[in-house]
Amino acid sequence: AYKPDFISLYTGAKLMATDKSSLYDLERQRLIQEPIDPSRGSWVLPFFYPPFVAVALLPLAWLPFSAALVAMTAINLTLLAAVLKIVIRKLQLNPQQTNWLMLTTFCNYGVHYALLEAQTSFIALLLLVLFVFALQGSAQGKSWIWSGLLFFKPQLVATPFLVLLGRRRWRELGLALIAIALLCLISLAAVGLEGMRAYIDISRRAAGGEDYLHIQPE
Repeated sequence: AYKPDFISLYTGAKLMATDKSSLYDLERQRLIQEPIDPSRGSWVLPFFYPPFVAVALLPLAWLPFSAALVAMTAINLTLLAAVLKIVIRKLQLNPQQTNWLMLTTFCNYGVHYALLEAQTSFIALLLLVLFVFALQGSAQGKSWIWSGLLFFKPQLVATPFLVLLGRRRWRELGLALIAIALLCLISLAAVGLEGMRAYIDISRRAAGGEDYLHIQPE
């Protein structure tokens, strides 16, 4: 059994638009996915992201699934182009180095797969690139923004936080925690206390590797 990752993101957007109190209700999620992929309608690919991510994805709910998939692909290509531009500029690559970077990027299976699946990987890539260059340059004080925003996928936060901790960047670490707290408040406002409990519960089940959730926790 297989479903593209984007179906989960679209499900989150649709539920946020129509029934945000049921954002983490697996049966409600399945009912949205069934018409999109009837042959695999008996199981659900859950929406695992924090509620504020569903708020950000809300515009996708105004589009049919196919159009939303195209829109997400266009966004991902734009993000990838932004990453390449930043890397080329910050590392001051010459034309030959730039050509090799472009070649290795677009020959990379991971890039093709993330585009095909319309994943959020390019969002994470951009935030990590901005975080690394902020630490290396004169904009170290902005590193907290990018590390805080990585909370859109909580498991990604550990690495930048460890870097800030290792470098004793206490101010940036504190500001990143404040940013995460604000994102949590947005989530709470979006789905309420019960919705937050449901999110924590499904995250716990996912981390435990529950088969029904069709993920690979490792």
